[in-house]
Amino acid sequence: MEGNHSLLLTSTGINPIAYFCAMTKIPHLAEYSAVVPIVFKFGRRGTRKELILKVHHGWGGSSSRQTGSDHNKYIADSKNYDNWDISCYGHTHNFFADPIIVLDCKARTDFIDESIRLVCCAGTFLRTLEKETEDKKGSNYSERAGMPPRVLSWLEIEVGFREDTDGNIYFRYPRQVPSM
Repeated sequence: MEGNHSLLLTSTGINPIAYFCAMTKIPHLAEYSAVVPIVFKFGRRGTRKELILKVHHGWGGSSSRQTGSDHNKYIADSKNYDNWDISCYGHTHNFFADPIIVLDCKARTDFIDESIRLVCCAGTFLRTLEKETEDKKGSNYSERAGMPPRVLSWLEIEVGFREDTDGNIYFRYPRQVPSM
């Protein structure tokens, strides 16, 4: 995902994200948002299950300086879409994975299905304040934007599967209590 980064860096006429993806043979998804299905096959019958990632570069300026605002705005945005399992954002340099409950009234009219989805913010490798050295003078982007200090981090999500008594397969995220 590119987001606003390539907009700032394309004065040379080269899109650095597209160039990096071409060199590493990693798919170049989009500028700001994409839906990425990941197909799993398992069992003797070759059962297929899709994990749907909804990803967006993210947005926000001043509201991102408050811890709860990223959680609230990204959860609210995720609920504008159907049928995703993990919704992941960036831009604000925050780091979290919040499980939320989504109720489905359409799948079975005689019962409301409840599923756990994850809304995430992917982390950052950018320090808010950096020590000035002979080679580096002045402030960085995070400092100029008034970003709060963030833990240098990246997001890893381990996904498991669970089969119910009817043979339906569900995703399960580790350390989920109670398990669904």
